[in-house]
Amino acid sequence: MCTMWIGLVTMSLTDWSNSKNRKKDSRNKVEGNFVDMSDTASLKEDAGLTEESQLQESKNEEINQLVQQYMNCFQTCDLETMAKVVTDVECIDVSEMQAKQKLIQEYKNMECYTVQGLHKGEYLVYVYNEVLFTGIDTSAPGLNRLYIITDKDGNLRIESGALKQEVHDFIEKTDQSADVQKIIQTVNTKLEEAINNDEKFRAFYTKLNGGSDTVVSNNSKGDSKEPTPTDLPMEETDIVNE
Repeated sequence: MCTMWIGLVTMSLTDWSNSKNRKKDSRNKVEGNFVDMSDTASLKEDAGLTEESQLQESKNEEINQLVQQYMNCFQTCDLETMAKVVTDVECIDVSEMQAKQKLIQEYKNMECYTVQGLHKGEYLVYVYNEVLFTGIDTSAPGLNRLYIITDKDGNLRIESGALKQEVHDFIEKTDQSADVQKIIQTVNTKLEEAINNDEKFRAFYTKLNGGSDTVVSNNSKGDSKEPTPTDLPMEETDIVNE
């Protein structure tokens, strides 16, 4: 799955949203949200991003809604809806969804930051949110990376299968850009503050983090699944060679 805790130039949204050939998205409006979208993004200010920064907050409501629905599916274990959101629902780990449903009470203050993908109709999205775990008062900040494509019907979907090498290389290069590194460090700092200010959360995070309360750098490489750094460690994207 192309998700991990950790963008490039802000892509033009006009071409896609105004395309005459674009078919309407078949997904319904998100209802019964467990994911709280932030009204005013704060991460970009904390990270020192400006209007001139390459990485910008997403103004594309279709992207925002897609990500919101994706996160909701993990809260509800809704595979039927998930199949409309991702490219290959068979890649979704049901047992992991069930585990998340028990552990996570809600995702709060979600902010999406977008980057033009490698090809037309593709987007690299960095998703910030604060995770409220069951029985823990302190919300844990995290950053999740998604790669979104446009399918043959004109609908946006989150890539859940293996990526081509060229796409993987593009993502890896973007991860190292100055703006992405700024938000990585900002989220890590927020997480460290949460750990230091709440002993109950420290104990919980230490258990999740294999016995250590040290925040693992979001741009490190390793194999794990799904969101980071508060859900689980960052994952390494699967690759398919051409």
